[in-house]
Amino acid sequence: MDSVKRFATFIYIIVSVLSGCGHCQVVIQGPSNTTVLVGSQARFNCTVEGPWITIFWFMKRTPILTVSSDQGVTTPHKRFSAVNYTRASSFTSELIISDVRISDTGTIECNIFSSEFFTAYLSVEVNGTLQITNGSFTTVINEITYVVCQASGWLPAPHITWMTNNSPVDSFNYVTTQHSVGSEGLQNAVSTLNMTFGENSTVTCLASIEALSTPQSTTVTVTVSEHPVVNSNSLDQRDVIIIAVTVSIGGLLLIILIILLIIFCCRRRKKEESSYQSQLKKVSAQRANNVSTISKSSAMKADLGDHEEEPATRRPLPKTPSEASSISNSFGAEQNLGRYTTHVRGLNNGAFYPGYDSTNPQKVRHLTHV
Repeated sequence: MDSVKRFATFIYIIVSVLSGCGHCQVVIQGPSNTTVLVGSQARFNCTVEGPWITIFWFMKRTPILTVSSDQGVTTPHKRFSAVNYTRASSFTSELIISDVRISDTGTIECNIFSSEFFTAYLSVEVNGTLQITNGSFTTVINEITYVVCQASGWLPAPHITWMTNNSPVDSFNYVTTQHSVGSEGLQNAVSTLNMTFGENSTVTCLASIEALSTPQSTTVTVTVSEHPVVNSNSLDQRDVIIIAVTVSIGGLLLIILIILLIIFCCRRRKKEESSYQSQLKKVSAQRANNVSTISKSSAMKADLGDHEEEPATRRPLPKTPSEASSISNSFGAEQNLGRYTTHVRGLNNGAFYPGYDSTNPQKVRHLTHV
């Protein structure tokens, strides 16, 4: 671009020297900043005073059009054209850019063979779409209602305002958020209005950018009811999403509850089995202890019986008597034996005393039982 300036200055010096008038033509008014919508026309004026030879137009420092006093307009592209206006002491060249593109955004300059460039700025904006996503709807009287306005594909992001019944709404009643989309830097914006309605009303969402002479708007009707209205229409997408999320969370919580219940039952069953086995072990140990105690008691009783048993009293046998004396002694012995037997039976309820030997009446064992 510097080389273009140097070349223009060089040509200007040559022409001035040859014409003998170094300051015969000057730019008295350069182009002005312009903001247009994409696809429309952009116009820039450059006014020269005095005799003029050539006017150059540049877009972002690239030559796009030349206006010569003897050859007219020369341009490399059909999107660029010029209209000339001649007055008594001035000449105006109007640059016209048709079918403006987003990529055309940048500087526009005019030059008349001088080192000075007169610069303006071209801004290209995009008018996107605007809609209230609720549509016309019904609400309950004096209940907070949310109305959503969505602007899509704008450049730059639009300034959104609201009106109810053709009256502006205070900015405290709505919130607007913006974000970029696409490779060309287009902007989306969402504005949410929250307010109460006491009667049937109209709600208008307005979006404005500099290139629009009047804001773009969309309007819906709000019907106010005194009682909640049951909507018989099919569920919208938001309700379906809410129901799906609720069912999913509920199912997950139910599965977790079932798993926890199973774990609790298993632990309780194990605890009961462990307690039952412990009781069985205690009972078995107690029984073993009782058996051992009984065995020891029996053994002690047997030992005591052996120690307390007294040896049988052995009386000396009578000498061998004569035959007569033997008979008498025998008769006397039988009488004594009968008396003894009767006495023993009386003591033992008619049973023989354990220590009495019936085969030998003279042998008597005395036992003492504890």
